[in-house]
Amino acid sequence: MRGIVFARKLLLDGRRRQWQCNRSYSLIPMVIEHSSRGERAYDIFSRLLKERIICINGPISDDTAHVVVAQLLFLESENPSKPIHMYLNSPGGAVTAGLAIYDTMQYIRSPINTTCLGQAASMGSLLLAAGAKGERRSLPNATIMIHQPSGGYSGQAKDIAIHTKQIVRVWDSLNELYAKHTGQSVEVIQTNMDRDNFMTPQEAKEFGIIDEVIDQRPMALVSDAVGIEGKDKELEGLQLEAVTVIFVDLVYYLVYVKSSLTSLALAKTKLSLSNANSSLEGSSSSPPISPNDHPISIFNTI
Repeated sequence: MRGIVFARKLLLDGRRRQWQCNRSYSLIPMVIEHSSRGERAYDIFSRLLKERIICINGPISDDTAHVVVAQLLFLESENPSKPIHMYLNSPGGAVTAGLAIYDTMQYIRSPINTTCLGQAASMGSLLLAAGAKGERRSLPNATIMIHQPSGGYSGQAKDIAIHTKQIVRVWDSLNELYAKHTGQSVEVIQTNMDRDNFMTPQEAKEFGIIDEVIDQRPMALVSDAVGIEGKDKELEGLQLEAVTVIFVDLVYYLVYVKSSLTSLALAKTKLSLSNANSSLEGSSSSPPISPNDHPISIFNTI
């Protein structure tokens, strides 16, 4: 009986997770992109990725990490010198998943501009601080929080001691990373991370986690988000593409369609002259009519 109840619980949990997944997916809007070649539909995050924008929302898990890592590697392969814009709204999460994203941010050659909106807590604050120097920003009403890592383990005493040493080692590593990106000493970092330490954007700027507090995106960042030259350059590209398509269609018409019509007209004319010669052979002694005698007739049929 207990096994039946347990199986039913697993089934209900699976259906609930599937419903939550479908519900969250249905909330992702689709956008339509228009071009000279037609229309194309994107989900909003894929469209933002095309503009080199990555969004990290919610807890940082292994699922989040592998998607973000793949996006970073892809954008670097597209253009290693062009900036990547990362927007963070995260309460933190698994340390190992966060470090996977952090290491990839340091590994790739593309500079990464980080922006906090909402909150960047725990591992989220480290990713915020790991952006390119001078390109780490926060919106004015966001919250930044740093603290020491936490975890739990149950088992034999020696195993608990092993896991305790591992947590302490991770804490020491995080202290060094924060010190590297904020310019603070390891001792100052360790003191400030001893308990949950909430900061306003201005306090985070003074601490060295971010470089700037902004309430409106500068025009330079708008240009970066849509390309080096901005939207005007994109419109020029679309216009040039449209002219190119029209030119190719015109060349195709002149080369293939026109020549095909000329060949067809020539064949019809020769057939008519051949029929006329056949009919004149028995009724007249006039010489046969040659196609060259009537060159204008070919063009009159087009």
